[in-house]
Amino acid sequence: MRAVNKIYLREVLKDERDLTLKYDGSTKSGHHLVEAQLSTDKDTFTLNVQETCGGTASDYSECIKDLVYDVDSNIMKNISNTMTDRCVTNNAIDKEIETLTGNKVNSFRCAMHPLDTIHKQTEKRIKQHELTMKKGNADKSMPYTHRGESSTQALLRAIDKVLHCSASGLPKELPQHLRNKGFLGGQNSSLYPRWVGNRFNLFL
Repeated sequence: MRAVNKIYLREVLKDERDLTLKYDGSTKSGHHLVEAQLSTDKDTFTLNVQETCGGTASDYSECIKDLVYDVDSNIMKNISNTMTDRCVTNNAIDKEIETLTGNKVNSFRCAMHPLDTIHKQTEKRIKQHELTMKKGNADKSMPYTHRGESSTQALLRAIDKVLHCSASGLPKELPQHLRNKGFLGGQNSSLYPRWVGNRFNLFL
């Protein structure tokens, strides 16, 4: 199956220009893994996930090189952009990617990490506020609160489940409200993502 996938990727990507390389790393059970994807203007393709011995810029760039070359070394020169998170190491990685491609690449950074930081700090302050409200109260937490979760977030999650429409992934009242305000319908239909299970949509 892997051989078939490589043949397919080689055929699809060989004539594409201005490819966007997306990469990220994560440590699981003591193993540091790097994933790389290539995006055209229409589709995104996962090249593979590979273990690397370290987390330096050289380790990452060599791993990314291996993943791209495993499909077709000629694809490397067609990479014009990178997309990853806001880690300082990624600036050095992008410089090495430029050396591999022979081109100046545009470096884009995901905005998810700042949102995640805002979420964590907000949750921390809410927990502190809830503790002051619960002093002397025998009931220390709401039922069905997940471990480490504030009662406020547990309440929002529970309300979302009550309003949730499993067919669309949206609370039932929201689409009608947006239509009434002229924000949903026609070209605006794709502006709002599914929000069940998305803590940013629930919390922020």
